[in-house]
Amino acid sequence: MSDDNFKNIVSHAIEEAAADLNQLSQQIWSHPELNYQEYHAHDTLCEFLQKYGFNVERKYLLDTAFRATFGNIEQV
Repeated sequence: MSDDNFKNIVSHAIEEAAADLNQLSQQIWSHPELNYQEYHAHDTLCEFLQKYGFNVERKYLLDTAFRATFGNIEQV
């Protein structure tokens, strides 16, 4: 896949998700959280990523962290 083709695919995906991305941003902005207390942001981001097909591991190593993967990934 060429760089231009990849850029077009990514640009299209962002454009299609623009309203959801704006809503995500507004949700996080309206609930400020600091210093390992980002529970609302954690849940909001995890739900957003799951909606778009990511496999999400919540509370990954920390209560406010997560790991998201997309597609099939083999671990070594």
